[in-house]
Amino acid sequence: MVALHPYPRGFVIFRRDSSPTLPEGWPTVSLGDSEWNFAHDHLEAPELVTIGDGDRWVLVHGLCLYAGDDERDMTPAHRLAEAAATDESSFLDLLDVLGGRHVVLLGTADGYSLYQDATGMRSVYFSPEAELVGSHAHLLNNLQKHRLRSEREGQQAFIRSWDRTPYVGIHALLPNHSLSVPGMRINRFFPRISNRYLGHSVEERVAEYLKLWERQWQELTKVDSQLFLSVTGGQDSRTTIALLGSRVSDLKTFTYAANKELRTVQAKSLRLDTKIVKQITTIIPMDHRVFRRSPKDSHRIEPYASLLELNTLRGHGSWLIPHYVQLAQDEPSIHIRGNTYGLYKAHWREKFSNGSPEEVELWFLDQTQADSHYEPDRDRVAHIRNGIRQWGYDENLHEYLISDLLYWEIRLGRWASEIYNETDIAFNSLDFTNTRRLLELALSFTIDEKSSGYFQSELVNATSPVLNFPGKNDVRNIYEQYRDSEISRSNESPEPLHPTESFHPLEPTAILHLENGSSRKINIQSGELWIPAEHFIPGHAVTRSFVPTNFSGDLTFTVNNSYSNHLALDTWLFEVLVNGEPKFRWDGAARHRPVHISVNNLQPGTCVSIREVALRDQRGKLSWERASHATVTSGIAHSTPVVGDVTVVADIIGQAIP
Repeated sequence: MVALHPYPRGFVIFRRDSSPTLPEGWPTVSLGDSEWNFAHDHLEAPELVTIGDGDRWVLVHGLCLYAGDDERDMTPAHRLAEAAATDESSFLDLLDVLGGRHVVLLGTADGYSLYQDATGMRSVYFSPEAELVGSHAHLLNNLQKHRLRSEREGQQAFIRSWDRTPYVGIHALLPNHSLSVPGMRINRFFPRISNRYLGHSVEERVAEYLKLWERQWQELTKVDSQLFLSVTGGQDSRTTIALLGSRVSDLKTFTYAANKELRTVQAKSLRLDTKIVKQITTIIPMDHRVFRRSPKDSHRIEPYASLLELNTLRGHGSWLIPHYVQLAQDEPSIHIRGNTYGLYKAHWREKFSNGSPEEVELWFLDQTQADSHYEPDRDRVAHIRNGIRQWGYDENLHEYLISDLLYWEIRLGRWASEIYNETDIAFNSLDFTNTRRLLELALSFTIDEKSSGYFQSELVNATSPVLNFPGKNDVRNIYEQYRDSEISRSNESPEPLHPTESFHPLEPTAILHLENGSSRKINIQSGELWIPAEHFIPGHAVTRSFVPTNFSGDLTFTVNNSYSNHLALDTWLFEVLVNGEPKFRWDGAARHRPVHISVNNLQPGTCVSIREVALRDQRGKLSWERASHATVTSGIAHSTPVVGDVTVVADIIGQAIP
């Protein structure tokens, strides 16, 4: 529904004995026997439920969709009250299967704790001095004035810097943390355990994901709103389309495009999207339209400019607002988005090797470099270190990748949440994957699997396989990309092998060796070698073998391990084996450049292998699995006379084993 007033779907919590000047028309709800009141925009009313017969209570405000297994027809607030009456663990577990865009309050006569949705789509800000908590930073400042942040205090990069806002004293709440009032104390409540899906098969994870997603859809059908879906040319949109299936025909869909007059890089990307989406809409019929950006957009935005300045801290795509308003008109409306899919892809993985507080500090210094010419270095470092402690990045985070959590809590919790505040003028926003349990499933895959979009492709394959056919950010479909790759390969003119040389392949599987002497085959990608996190235990090892030789001579190959760090020495090692016997080894963290190996004087039938062996107990730590990741090239066999015993020669300092 078009909302041409400030802070649509917003809220504020204040002391009952205070008298802030609330936005016009905002109703107020008393929070039980506590000293607090909850005021809200008329577009969304909260649900307040008493827990049992006591003085505790639960309040839910916003779009809240249950995605769990319980088939009972209950409101989220009643479910949460029932769980809270059991114990804290049950309450938190239930929060993990709630999607949508909302806040949850759990309170007593003494105060309350506030929890956001999974990625903080419903932004939350708080002022300890003013004792105010609310949905928008500008709203809190309008209720009680705060001093503007100066450049010396980090004004340039505030939205990337933990909880900063344009106002000194008003802070943002990060996802996965609760806020306790009074006192304004921060507490991390997720993750509480290691990822529960690490040991599940891909098929099991896909099935669980689809079950949770479908239940959330069932709850959405009870909400009286017309649904819109933005469609782009990448993988994220088509994943949602595949999950929607035939239901997508009931939605209004749109694509962002650009007029020919615009010559920017973004305009070029938008035009590419339009071409790819056209392919998708020929496969999946949908009610579709195209919003085109033009040089005249600034004039169309003027009627909404003052509201946008109040609703959001940073603008993003404001040229779309007039299109959205025209599309939504006066009907209750929800825009289905896919921003959280960015978390599936381990975007910031290259910034971290071990996720230590020291690495987080260096990462933040880079993220906030816009402040570097204004805020003194010692102040920036002090703020970052204080944030690491306050937000729990110096604690045991149950082996979740620090890069994933930072993307989750900073990128989504700060940047993305302001996009939703901006578009609130036209409609509410929903991201189906904004559910902790669904995100936990997506984060249970390896870094390489996440980077390749493997899980999303598997979801598409399980629901609408044909959508894997159009190219992703490429106008060529999968066949055309394969065809062009083959043509390019055939047109290459590599230097021919010498008549006495031939390519020599690896066996298609790897062998996992356990400390107790048992072993088993594991499927592994071509040329890949690493120690799985759950088996990073002293004495455990993984071996890749070349097909046994049918010649007399030498075998050369390359091991490429991109990670090196002197602090990681003696954590794992590489070994070259001949017929199962180690002949040469080197430290796994010694060098990140390729290591070239030559195994000489081989007899026909000899088996050459490369093995990684864990030396220290780093079990369950995905960062060490990632560090051990190596690529082994297919070898080149040289047919030559045997002139002595087998020897191994390498261009790295290692240990030759007689």
